[in-house]
Amino acid sequence: MNVSIYRNGATVLLSAMLLFAGCSGSKPDVLDVTDLPDTFPHHTEDQVRAFVSAGSDTLTAFKARASVSVKSPQQSARFGSSIDSRRRDSLYLNVRATLGIEAARALVTPDSFFVYDRIKRKLYMGDIQKAASVLPLPISDAGVFEMLLGIDMLPERDWNLTADSTLYRFSSDDGLQEVLVDPRYWRVSRMIKRDTGGTVVEERNYSEFADFDGIVLPRRVELSKPEEDTYASIFYNKLELNPASLNMKLSVSEGAETVLVR
Repeated sequence: MNVSIYRNGATVLLSAMLLFAGCSGSKPDVLDVTDLPDTFPHHTEDQVRAFVSAGSDTLTAFKARASVSVKSPQQSARFGSSIDSRRRDSLYLNVRATLGIEAARALVTPDSFFVYDRIKRKLYMGDIQKAASVLPLPISDAGVFEMLLGIDMLPERDWNLTADSTLYRFSSDDGLQEVLVDPRYWRVSRMIKRDTGGTVVEERNYSEFADFDGIVLPRRVELSKPEEDTYASIFYNKLELNPASLNMKLSVSEGAETVLVR
């Protein structure tokens, strides 16, 4: 893992994101496919899985500029963000205000997170399971790369495949997970996880699909955890796949206090 934490005066606080609104940038064109495949809804499970996974195994990293909206009991904000992510490794993101002022930086590894708050001069860190309580995005597991691109959400397990008028639906035998596939783009459009009582604990929605160098991916990603009353919407203004380099350096001012989040 190629990750570094640098101490200097370059970063600004996490909580400042609440003081700013909006992010400049034009909305790019998205694909507008209306026709379903001729053989829908008669594809086999193996065929659907093969279509959905096509091209995603070539993805190792991405860089993005995004407009983000978050809501939770603690905060409600809109901001711009630069995101660098390496598959099965780490994610770096910053938070920028309307005038381009950087308001926060964060680093997420497969098992840990780091968030720097400049006003309090504190560097928060902890296990990945605690990340959602501090990060500006609801991230709480190691599969953040796949979550942000909407890929690899049909792991090997016992699925029941059904279809309605426009979508394929994969349901787990235990009833705890559903994955909806849009055959117009052959991409996951929705994922739902439930607890054993049937309550939805996590939901992901993917839409406004676009073609990136031959690979169809969502421009908009929506993440929510209803029981925690958290929601985030991410719109990619720019998305670069497999870039030559990534930024994984988290700058922290000299003398910042380190706080372990338990």
